[in-house]
Amino acid sequence: MFIRKGLVLMAVVALSCGSALGTVSYFDGGGDGVNWTDADNWTAGIPSSSGGIEAQLKAGSGFDVVANGTGLTASKLYVGNGTTTYSLTVQSDLYVSDVLYSGAYGLLTVDSGTLSGGRTSWADTAVTINDGGTVLLRLSQWAITGSTIVTLNEGGTFKIQNGTAFGGWYAPSATASNADFTGIIDFCGGEWILDGDDTAAVTWHLNNGNFRVNGEAATSENLVITYDADTDLTTVAAIPEPATLILLGLGSCVLASRRRR
Repeated sequence: MFIRKGLVLMAVVALSCGSALGTVSYFDGGGDGVNWTDADNWTAGIPSSSGGIEAQLKAGSGFDVVANGTGLTASKLYVGNGTTTYSLTVQSDLYVSDVLYSGAYGLLTVDSGTLSGGRTSWADTAVTINDGGTVLLRLSQWAITGSTIVTLNEGGTFKIQNGTAFGGWYAPSATASNADFTGIIDFCGGEWILDGDDTAAVTWHLNNGNFRVNGEAATSENLVITYDADTDLTTVAAIPEPATLILLGLGSCVLASRRRR
């Protein structure tokens, strides 16, 4: 009887562990070789956060994967294996409940919709956020390191919601360097939004060379950092060039003229 109880207990523990660990689904291109929503492209089916299925874009030869559909989720997402180029282009909302990782030889592009991640690490990778695309990191548990370049194009938005930092993950600091933010954010018309008043920390990184504007070094002359107490948000964006301001001004005049008519 004791032996049976022991076996039952072991089975329960094994199931619990299996559930906690979840399922890993590798993109092997067995279907059309492109679409996230083609179940045959995955070794264990389409990733799902509710099903505990994580997405691994890092096995075998590289693929150019497109995520476009309704209700796309994953428990974790890994892009890049360090030796073969993998690209993921997001064209609709994609919710990652836990780890969002892109490493060497990983290319992450958000064309439209929101890519939402939990704990996030981008190391020696390239992230591009285009017009209509948003990257939302729900925690302050993030790192942008190595040769990583995050490019914010016109109309692209990069948001970080502060959570509780742990284990050396990035926490805004105005007085010291942080090993978890050594990469580059290149402002090409988009904006970076952070919860809370992070102006001092962002200014530190501006002076440390972590920002660019259209590929050139950012300065206080071409990058503006603002904090809105009403919304409790810090926004970082490039200052439009004089030619752009003139065009914006002309556009405003045209609109005003049309309204008067």
